[in-house]
Amino acid sequence: LMLVGGGVALALYLESGRKAPLAWFSVLTGAVMMTRSVFHPLWLVLVVAAVLPLTPQRARRRLILASAVPLLVVGLLFLKNQILIGSFNSSTWLGLSLAKRWPLSQEEVRKLKDSGVIPPYWERRPFREPDELKPFGFFGDDQPITHAALDAPYKTNGEPNFNHRDYVAISDALLAGNLRLIQRFPGRYLERT
Repeated sequence: LMLVGGGVALALYLESGRKAPLAWFSVLTGAVMMTRSVFHPLWLVLVVAAVLPLTPQRARRRLILASAVPLLVVGLLFLKNQILIGSFNSSTWLGLSLAKRWPLSQEEVRKLKDSGVIPPYWERRPFREPDELKPFGFFGDDQPITHAALDAPYKTNGEPNFNHRDYVAISDALLAGNLRLIQRFPGRYLERT
């Protein structure tokens, strides 16, 4: 809804030049980028770059400024994540999320793990419990808990704490593996998507 609404608002702005649709475009694209990590700020830059030549000369400056607002807001969110957990992204789960549903056989996964293309803890179900990931050096018992939301492997109700700092390292490694898989199997990535 936000994506379509932002597109409609942008089209209305291009037709009319009115500021209200431009403001809606700014708000909705910012909301999309903050709620879905797939819509990285580069996505908005590419959209604006594609639309800018179609924009009347007098309206281009307004479009660039309206796009800068959500880019700034999302950039501040990224900065907050960098300061708290060392990840300049909207989501620390990007690698975990991308690792879901790859159309690979178990034999292919084994060979990819053995060759170092994907990490040894790559599985069909990327959101695994801390106890399952301990053999790979994560969630050590010697780690002090200074911030429960970031340092406790499990929540007080016994559920895994997927906001734990180690999931950032796991997600980063899975992201790197995903990028290598996308390079090797672009057709399968499109199939998966």
